[in-house]
Amino acid sequence: MENTRYESQKQKSPDLAESEHYRPDPNRCTAYLIGLALLAAIIYFAQRIFTAWGASNHFLASYLGDFLALPVYLPLSLYLANKLGLLGPSFTLKVNHILGAVLIFSLIFEAIIPLVDPRSIADTGDILAYLLGGMLVYFVSESCLKRTAN
Repeated sequence: MENTRYESQKQKSPDLAESEHYRPDPNRCTAYLIGLALLAAIIYFAQRIFTAWGASNHFLASYLGDFLALPVYLPLSLYLANKLGLLGPSFTLKVNHILGAVLIFSLIFEAIIPLVDPRSIADTGDILAYLLGGMLVYFVSESCLKRTAN
């Protein structure tokens, strides 16, 4: 339905249809994702403070940091890549980007580091936490793109 509306507007008025109002704005969505990264970082540091005070539970101590890793990493790396001119102005995160980040984080932190650091433990729950954090980034990004397209 929305695609039909866009096409009918394009036929009626090319200037209106090509305006920013009818196209998703990746730059605005990057700003939303940076907000997500800041919120995730604040939650992570608050959790670290509460853990230091002894107020923690198993989920917070074991998985919250892993869940928040991609919501911090992906928006900041997207922002940096945009600023360095490595990505085009219309680049948006896709599912394969998120899954690639989950795979890289899983390999590094759950396969390689436990081999070289005896204090580190491989945990499949961490991989699930990376995946859920990546899904959060994806849904925030897609939600923003849909809002800015209307």
